[in-house]
Amino acid sequence: RSDNIMVHEGKVWLDNVRIINSDTRMIMPKIHLTGRSWDTYSSYIDSVRTNVVAHNSTITTRTLAYFADIFQNIDLTATNLNCSVDNVLSRFEGHVTSADIEGVGIVADFTSRGLPDFPTTVWDLNIRSVNADAEAVQTLVKGVTQKTLPQSIEKMLATQGRMRVGGTLRGSMENFKTDLTLSALSGVAHVHAAMKKRTEGGYTTNYRVSTSDFALSRLLSTPKIGNITLDASLNGALTAEGFDADYKVAVDSVRLLDYTYGGINGEGTI
Repeated sequence: RSDNIMVHEGKVWLDNVRIINSDTRMIMPKIHLTGRSWDTYSSYIDSVRTNVVAHNSTITTRTLAYFADIFQNIDLTATNLNCSVDNVLSRFEGHVTSADIEGVGIVADFTSRGLPDFPTTVWDLNIRSVNADAEAVQTLVKGVTQKTLPQSIEKMLATQGRMRVGGTLRGSMENFKTDLTLSALSGVAHVHAAMKKRTEGGYTTNYRVSTSDFALSRLLSTPKIGNITLDASLNGALTAEGFDADYKVAVDSVRLLDYTYGGINGEGTI
């Protein structure tokens, strides 16, 4: 239902739109498609500006699957959805001021170049906040993969309270890099990851993790190991034959059995 519809000289504007079914309730103050003329719709992707705003909405992947196959076999519900998208599809940009996906809270902004070709589209994602507890992570993973997390992983996550991730992700599915900061009850960890598709097949990979006084005793539920400060990196290639990489680890300090050790360095190949 829409309170106002205007169709005129390349413009299709719907205001105060409500789309409601058994599991979806979308409240959209505007759905505006704006072309310079009706002729521009023949090159919709590059020529027609799409501006959509949603407030306090609920949508499921079951509904989205009617429009995009990527959501097939995914079972998730997003509530408290407040977001907007704007610009032509090939140069889309969006803002998520709030969203709750099965208990996972999200605030983020993005721009994209190249839609609707997902594999080559270049994304610039600014993750302002993603926060969740162990139960929410488990529900999210199960909704996407139809599988549960290993019990050992679930147990570790349960020690961390409400976890928060922030950072950036830039690139495409074939060539991207991300820098993230994870905050939890054990402390803060910084993560860098990059992957690039190789012409000969597979991907080059680069990973780095650093922590300062990270409480492993809480994460591993054991008093035998305490806080750790380290910097670790892994660089190599991921191919159909497996993973071939060089690693380096520098431990500035670690607490073991009531003793503190430092200056521990290691490197090798896996």
